[in-house]
Amino acid sequence: MGRLLSTDHSHKHTTLGVARLYDLPVLSAGHQAIVVGEVEFGECLWTVEVAEDAVVSSEDQVDGGVVHGFLRGLCSIRRSGSRKAKANGARAEGEQGKSRADNFQYFLREANPPLTETPGDNHWSQEGSNFEGHKRKARVSFQLSEQLNPIEIDIPILQAPIGSCAGPDLAVAVAEAGGLGALALTWASPGEAKTRVQDVLRRTARPFQVNFVLAFEPVALGVVLETGVRIVTFSWGHPNAADLALVRSFGAQLGVQVSTRDGAKRALDSGADFLICQGNEAGGHVQSTQPLRIALPQVIDEAAGTQVIATGGIASGAGIAEVIRMGAHGAMLGTRFVASCESLAHSEYKRMIVEASPEDAVLTLCFDIGWPFAPHRVIRNRTVDAWESAGCPKSPHRPDEEEVVAIRGSGVPVKSYEDMPALNDMSGRVTELSLYAGRGVGDIHEIMPADEIVSHLWNECQLILDDAHPFERS
Repeated sequence: MGRLLSTDHSHKHTTLGVARLYDLPVLSAGHQAIVVGEVEFGECLWTVEVAEDAVVSSEDQVDGGVVHGFLRGLCSIRRSGSRKAKANGARAEGEQGKSRADNFQYFLREANPPLTETPGDNHWSQEGSNFEGHKRKARVSFQLSEQLNPIEIDIPILQAPIGSCAGPDLAVAVAEAGGLGALALTWASPGEAKTRVQDVLRRTARPFQVNFVLAFEPVALGVVLETGVRIVTFSWGHPNAADLALVRSFGAQLGVQVSTRDGAKRALDSGADFLICQGNEAGGHVQSTQPLRIALPQVIDEAAGTQVIATGGIASGAGIAEVIRMGAHGAMLGTRFVASCESLAHSEYKRMIVEASPEDAVLTLCFDIGWPFAPHRVIRNRTVDAWESAGCPKSPHRPDEEEVVAIRGSGVPVKSYEDMPALNDMSGRVTELSLYAGRGVGDIHEIMPADEIVSHLWNECQLILDDAHPFERS
């Protein structure tokens, strides 16, 4: 019995990439073998069965009982759970496994052609049979007008703005990995915003977005546009005529976050170049009241060809594949990038994301100092429990409301119920602060560099989407 232990994500030639197979019964090229084992790919565990006609290629290397290379032949793959479920000794089951297609069967062979996205739609088509360059050439184009060239990214994975946790390091890492990085500039002064944007522009020529939450005045919008930023996104509102005219005057492209059909129509009528559809599974401040599976089809239908990015509770390649199959042009991930090496979140905050289950990510109004009347999803902690146990009282009658629970590196105190997340320059009881996280936390198992997150999730997504050659085992 063999065990498929890991994959080398730097190699994109096959659906599974270059696998390391240990304890193979046959260790020489050209021989047939039956391999039954388990693969850790992306955030999932898969049971793998390779048929008898799977042949180790003569091109493969055999080294001390380890075969590096490709399997030619038939391979049956079915999802058997998640790494987190395995670590907890629990059986992975439920709605994720059911909705994200538990069973996949593939031909792993040189003639298996790559799949590419047909420009302008979401149809995945075969293109050629050259084994070299198997990586899907996906493009997400944000096009302002026919007179301007579209802005393209290599991988349709977008970093959500994630508030104070998003800094230049994270935006650059995501952009350089082929995704679309982001800076959250709502609460930055014009000078601070300009400095952050210029930092990113100095370090990458790839596109990134800047975001403004329209529940607040976008005071830095003009200064930021003067730097040459090419993509601006708005959430929690629609741009007024002056802000819209300002964005247009600099030739930047505009994305608006929506959660309903009517919201999509209003954004499109105002001239949005693309839409971001949020489901209420999202972490952080949640403007949606509907699950993504309900909101996304409505927004896509209203968009009528305008590109739609899905967001809310997505933290795995399977989640990305699911929304692409629903018709989205890409996925925006927040919590997954909070738990990255480059994010400005406190290490204890990141640890709690890794350890959390979807049920721990609760929608609440608890942390409202600084942004009242805005539902938000956070990891349940001592502050949430105390507030709920007291009957969810209003300010100033909440438990320990005036207590300072953390101190910023600058010396600024942070009190209970503030909307400030736990950041890496804080000391104190940081786990009692607002630990924003979406329901996708169950798919997050480790803190990783942002570039690895992008490639890791896209490879997992491709594994699920590359099912053009199903093989029904008898």
